[in-house]
Amino acid sequence: MLPLFLFATGIENSYPTINGGKTRVDEMEKCGHYKHWSADFDCVQEMGISYLRYGPPIHSTWLGPDQYDWTFADTTFHDLRKRDIVAITDLCHFGVPDWIGSFQNPDFPHLFADYSCLRVSIPLGAVIYPRERNVRLRVVFRSLRLVE
Repeated sequence: MLPLFLFATGIENSYPTINGGKTRVDEMEKCGHYKHWSADFDCVQEMGISYLRYGPPIHSTWLGPDQYDWTFADTTFHDLRKRDIVAITDLCHFGVPDWIGSFQNPDFPHLFADYSCLRVSIPLGAVIYPRERNVRLRVVFRSLRLVE
């Protein structure tokens, strides 16, 4: 159970468009997180913080309808669990994969609901908080089983 109040930090996982939608910006790439994720988690741990807003990079995880690559998420979430850092997981912070286009895609709410309800291998204790549009869902995954 989460405490009534907690202090957390976060790692930016946005993937917005700029230049009138012509250019996507991968904030995790821009800050070097893909190369230095372990050192980033070391910093969280050194500060004594037990809660981290953290999410998988949506554009390289959700490759298309029913197509996913959870490799990076599995690696990083496993490491967070070993460190006893609770991930407050944001599956879609800002920006969608190119194949969806934009949040104005009328299929987005249904597609995102499917994506966010997967039986993924995010470890025990990961709290899922999708933020976009009107999709509000809190799901806790235990092993590979979905718990509501």
